[in-house]
Amino acid sequence: MRIYRRWHVVGAAGSLYKVLQRAKRERLREIIIRTCEELGVQIMTSVLARDYVYMFLSFPTKLFLSDVMPFTKNHSPRRILTE
Repeated sequence: MRIYRRWHVVGAAGSLYKVLQRAKRERLREIIIRTCEELGVQIMTSVLARDYVYMFLSFPTKLFLSDVMPFTKNHSPRRILTE
């Protein structure tokens, strides 16, 4: 039996403006899904609103939240800005 950690994660835009418009939101969803698959993280539930991102994540105990979040929180928006 594998043991998984489960976390509720909420991220908000730094300026709290509604910056995640439809095209950016869909691209961000694709990037987060791909990044989580690479890390072995399962997204149980996710909501991408205009001004925040909510995710319920499940990942193996060999990973910590501090290992997962830099990839989903920092690298994903950078990819969108470079595109």
